[in-house]
Order: sequence, then structure tokens, then C-alpha cells
Amino acid sequence: MTKNRTLSTSIRRFSTLILFSLSGYAAGFDHQSSNELSEFEEMLVGFPSCQFDGVYLDLKTKAPVHKYFVNRNLKPNEINGEFAIFILGEKFYGINVHKMLIPASTFDVHALYLKESVSNVKNKLSKYFRHGFYSRDEEDHGEKPTLRVHPDKSNWSVLSCSPRAN
Repeated sequence: MTKNRTLSTSIRRFSTLILFSLSGYAAGFDHQSSNELSEFEEMLVGFPSCQFDGVYLDLKTKAPVHKYFVNRNLKPNEINGEFAIFILGEKFYGINVHKMLIPASTFDVHALYLKESVSNVKNKLSKYFRHGFYSRDEEDHGEKPTLRVHPDKSNWSVLSCSPRAN
């Protein structure tokens, strides 16, 4: 009986370790239980390393592909060339999201327009975005997001990922 209990405990520990390793932590995201994330945050779990799975507009149907959009029957508020723009009332780790930009072409750019200043966003996201952010003066290699002041609202910010420069 003791051997079975020890084996069972070892299997649980190993399973927990595997789940932890396969979580967003490997993508530069500090582990947070998936039951603590909203569906919106789950969709963007790859943001810290600029890796998005299924977050784009289908080129033929002009409909978003990811289940977050499909489950809510969301359509873009605007398709502007290579981007689809969604006006949202979501929160991203406690930060109000005004809008989201996703690719509507092969140009792979994702962005969140956030209703908080760059300094507040950095403070709130630093524990999730272990590798930080590119600043305006750094060369963007697409390995981590860029965090900049919103072009029209100095107390808002834009968190974005763009194609690799190399």
C-alpha cells in the first residue's frame, strides 16, 4: 500500500511538473492557472513572446478564426487594409482594453490599445511578461512586444507585436 501511495504521489508531482512546463511559462509567461484567465487572456497567452495561435482574420471569409471571436459572434468593427479592428470592452490582466488589432492579411501584427499609461501597464504586466517590452528606441525583432504611448491619447498605451525584422 505504501508503494502505491508513493507511486501515486510521484505521478501527481510529475504530471504537475509537465503541465507547468507546457504552460505559457515556456513562452516567457509566468505561470498562472488557466482557470484564473479569462477566455480573452487565454487567447493572448503567447503575447509575451509574440506568438499567437489562430488569432487572425480568415482571408477568404473575412471572419475571425479564434474561438474567442467565434463564441461571441464578433465581427470586425473595421477592416483597414491588412488589419481587422475590434472595439472591445475586455480586460487584459486588469487593464481595460479599448480595441484590438489582428491580421486581416499575411502581415502578422497584433495590438491592444489599452486605457492606461505606459508606466501603469509596465507595472501591471511585468510579472507576466518576464522578458519585458521593446521601447521606441530599441530595434524590434518580434521576440517580445513593443509598449508605446498611444498616438492620440498620452495617458493610454499600445501593446503590439510585429513581424521579425530579420
